[in-house]
Amino acid sequence: MGAAVPAAVEELRRLLAEFNGRHGADLSMVVSRTGVPIAHEGPPEMNAETFASLAATLMNAAEVLYTGLGRAAPRRIVVESGNGILVAIGLGTKAMLVALGPNREELVRGVEDMTAGVTSVLAAKA
Repeated sequence: MGAAVPAAVEELRRLLAEFNGRHGADLSMVVSRTGVPIAHEGPPEMNAETFASLAATLMNAAEVLYTGLGRAAPRRIVVESGNGILVAIGLGTKAMLVALGPNREELVRGVEDMTAGVTSVLAAKA
């Protein structure tokens, strides 16, 4: 199993780099639900650990808010600012895909399209 994990991370990084190029994302990351970065592609100055932790906190907080109101937990969250958009989508119970970029429609569509490929790599890693 030892060699499978680095190979899976490299495949995820390849998918994320392709995603960034195709959808104009500034960064993308696969994160555990506990906030641990699994794979990421983005600017070198990005602190992956901090970003992953905060992204997981956002998703987990949204889930608590919804379930506290008796509603199904959200599959996806979207945070918008004047400088761009952050989209996070669950990849099952253990991981999520997070992306940040300037174009809302492109990023939301791209994240939706990307989930199957990332989920497949994560399943093969397990």
